[in-house]
Amino acid sequence: MIETAKKDNRKFRNFRISHCGTFPNYSLNEVPFHSRNLIYLVSVGKEKFEYKWVERFVNFIREVKPKKIFIVVADTLQRYNIEVDENIKPIQAFHESIKRGKEWVDKYKPLFSNLKKLDINYEFVHWETLKKDEDFEHYFHSIKKLDEKDSFFKEALAISSKEYTNRPSRINSGTIYQKAEENSRQFLIEECAVFQILAKNKDNLAIVYPGAVTDILAYAIKYINENRDGKNTFHWLDLKPTKSNKKRKRVEAEEKEAVKPILSRSISLNEAQLPTYQDSSEKITFFRRPSFNSYLSNEKPSKYFRI
Repeated sequence: MIETAKKDNRKFRNFRISHCGTFPNYSLNEVPFHSRNLIYLVSVGKEKFEYKWVERFVNFIREVKPKKIFIVVADTLQRYNIEVDENIKPIQAFHESIKRGKEWVDKYKPLFSNLKKLDINYEFVHWETLKKDEDFEHYFHSIKKLDEKDSFFKEALAISSKEYTNRPSRINSGTIYQKAEENSRQFLIEECAVFQILAKNKDNLAIVYPGAVTDILAYAIKYINENRDGKNTFHWLDLKPTKSNKKRKRVEAEEKEAVKPILSRSISLNEAQLPTYQDSSEKITFFRRPSFNSYLSNEKPSKYFRI
C-alpha cells in the first residue's frame, strides 16, 4: 500500500508547469485545464514513475482538477528495451512487459483512488488497448511514410536511435548494436503512432510527463497539430517538481552571494551600468531543446537527442 503525503507536507510534493498561468488555475491557449482531459504517460520501470514521483503527480491532479485524467501505462512499449537490455526473445519481452504493467497498476491504483473523493475522473489505459484502436494501423503506416519521405523526420529518427544504442549500459552489456538500433526505431515509430490515437479525442489537451519532450516526439506532435483543428492543439507538458522552502532559501542565498561583489564596487552608477538579475526560469521556452525550433524553421535538426 502506497501512503499519501501528509497534508502539511503536500505542498512540498507536487509539480508545476511553466507558461500555463498561475497554479493551480492552469490553462493553455486560454483553455483551462479543468475543462479538458490530461494524459499521464507512464514509462513503466523508470525511476520517475515510482513512489514519491507518483505521489507528486496525484497531488498535482488533486489541485489542478482536470475534467479527466488518463493514466496511459506504456508497458508493452517497453518490450523493445527489455528485449535488448535483458537479452531475451521478443515474445518473452512482450509477456514480461505486460506483467510489469499490471504490477504497476496494482501498486498505484490505491493512490489514484483518492481522486474519487474530489470527483476527479480517472482511467487506467494499457498500451495494447490503444494499439487495438481501429485507426492505429493507419497512423502507424503514416509514420512509416514520414520516415521514408520526410528528410527531417528520417534524420531525427536515425539520430535518436543511434543515441539510444550508444548508451554505456547497452555497449557494456555486449548486445548487438544493429538489434539495439532497430528496436529503438520501432519503439519511436510505435510511440508516434499511439500519440495520434491519444490526440483523436479533442478533449485531450496534453500529455503531462516529468521530463522534456524529445525532438522526435516534438516533431510528431507538430505533425498532429498540422492535421488538427487549429483551435484544439495537442501539447506535451513538462512536469517539474516543486522545491522545498529549505532548498528555495538556499538558492536565493546563492543568488544574493553572486551579485554581492557587483554591489560592493566603488564605481558609481554613472560610471557603469550594473547588470540586473533575472530568474533563469523566465528564459525557458516550452520546448526547451534548441533543435526543436529548427524543425519549425526547416533548418537541419540538432544531433543531440534523448529517448
